[in-house]
Amino acid sequence: MTTHYGMIGCGMMGREHLRNIALLADTTVSVIFEPDADMAAQARQLAPDAVLVDNLEALLAQDPLDCLVICSPNFRHVEQLETIAAGANLPVLVEKPLFTDPDDLQRIEAFKRAYKAPVWVAMEYRYMPPMQQFLHRLNDVTGGTKMLTIVEHRFPFLTKVGNWNRFNRNSGGTLVEKCCHFFDLMRFILDANPARVMASAGQVVNHLDERYDGETPDIWDCGYVIVDFDNGARAALELSMFAEGSEYQEMIHGVGPAGKLEVKLPGPARFWTGPEDRRPVARLIESPRASCNPINIECPIDETILAAGDHNGSTFHQHQKFLEVVRGVGHVEVTLDDGIWAVRMGQAAQESARRGVSHHSIGRASKQRGVVETGGLTQAPNHLCRQPQHCARLSGGGDRPFIALTNLTNTLNQCGVGRGQRFTVQTDIVLKPGARMPAIGNTPFIHLYLVTTNTGSTPFTSRQQTFNGFDIIVENIPISWHRVLHAHHKLHIGRTLQAAIGLHGSGLMNMGQIKRLDLRLDIMAQHFCRQPINKIWGFS
Repeated sequence: MTTHYGMIGCGMMGREHLRNIALLADTTVSVIFEPDADMAAQARQLAPDAVLVDNLEALLAQDPLDCLVICSPNFRHVEQLETIAAGANLPVLVEKPLFTDPDDLQRIEAFKRAYKAPVWVAMEYRYMPPMQQFLHRLNDVTGGTKMLTIVEHRFPFLTKVGNWNRFNRNSGGTLVEKCCHFFDLMRFILDANPARVMASAGQVVNHLDERYDGETPDIWDCGYVIVDFDNGARAALELSMFAEGSEYQEMIHGVGPAGKLEVKLPGPARFWTGPEDRRPVARLIESPRASCNPINIECPIDETILAAGDHNGSTFHQHQKFLEVVRGVGHVEVTLDDGIWAVRMGQAAQESARRGVSHHSIGRASKQRGVVETGGLTQAPNHLCRQPQHCARLSGGGDRPFIALTNLTNTLNQCGVGRGQRFTVQTDIVLKPGARMPAIGNTPFIHLYLVTTNTGSTPFTSRQQTFNGFDIIVENIPISWHRVLHAHHKLHIGRTLQAAIGLHGSGLMNMGQIKRLDLRLDIMAQHFCRQPINKIWGFS
């Protein structure tokens, strides 16, 4: 029985998908939506029996249609997934990155909840045959990978339709557009989630002399990224997009207590300009720690599969597994959650490099002191922005963690603070969002405004938001600095220190004590004595 594909976008990557689908038995591309006439003509040469349509709705109306492949420009993915969810319930293979704008995270989360058919996020690097061998052997060789390094030395960004990939606003930025592949590999290889991200990156060589509608491209061409993971492992990425003369394009190595394993991957065969007899072959290099005797293993790839794309045969092997999902005999291996994590890591790296902040965290969990949630990502203390006249404000909502203990090292002035101002404070305890959370979103123990003042106000008129609707308990969990409370921990909040609550009036209603965690309200004594506040405490 033939499986019928619908293609959304047939630019360079879309045509690679067409060539690889053609290698699969009992498959056909039945319908294509490609608005660019030149790209549509090239797609028809690869899929001559396909119907070309003018919009996504017409594609979804095609019958028969068994699955969809999205290969459109990055910034179109979210809206197209939403359109599909409104009119179909078919398995989807969507190219990376899953989304580009941090504000679209909530839209993707809503799509994930609503869409019931399988969705596979295309992360081709997992499925390169040499990479599969690397993944299979890695932990046996290393004895448990503690350090992972990914180096990509490659060619500049290629020309795309409308030059959309020349600008961060369309692509999400190089560390999202290009490097989400590598962040996905890091999570997959280390079997852990990121805790901190630090990056230095920029545009130093490529595209600086180009102009599009009077604009100079702002896409970056090089960078370094370091990632700490929540299991103690570390990973690093080195990217150069002006190194196309390299013998190998990607070099990935993992190191552990027993040894090191490295995989070297050549770039696209069509870009090799050297002698044909010197065209590199992928290889593994196994270096046991016990003896200085590396083992070099060549990993040739079938020439037919290699010629079908630019990713060392990975697109074909990925499509084999996706086809099993479509036919009901396989399972999704790269989920929407995987795609979300890869993008968020890239966004954290972009923001770290852009702001020059020492490090960022992904926001859902951080065990590091000095990390504060700001708009879905987190940032380390920036002492340049901490001014005496500023007052801390911690906000909650969505799936962000509650920052439970903060420490301000500067004396605070109660005058000259606007209601909406924020600044960075140090964090010691973070409660992670999850099940059994209060009615305010799904975030634990959120105090929307730790301290809020009006310009020129005195401490007597400082206002607090009230707590309400708690049904959470902490049982037998010793708390110290840097401890992260997970969602499955049970919290119980009782009310104590009635004198302090009474002094402050209704503003502190429902604030109180957690078992084995004293909520210190001695700040109120300083506050009402009109003394400068130099500490704000949540839990200690």
